[in-house]
Amino acid sequence: AVELRGRLVVSIDADAVAAVLLGSLINFRINEVLIGPDANGVDRDRFITTWGAIYRSILNEKPTPR
Repeated sequence: AVELRGRLVVSIDADAVAAVLLGSLINFRINEVLIGPDANGVDRDRFITTWGAIYRSILNEKPTPR
């Protein structure tokens, strides 16, 4: 969290979110390459659509006051 003039302006851990989002992209692709196109249980379009929805929900998250 980051404070600005005593107010909490970000309610998420940006470094952890970046690791989770980037890690999921990398892992999805590694599974496709090493195991095959069905390795992830969902196709690429579903994954990307859902990944994007999660990313947008994080960006649109309202700050949590203390």
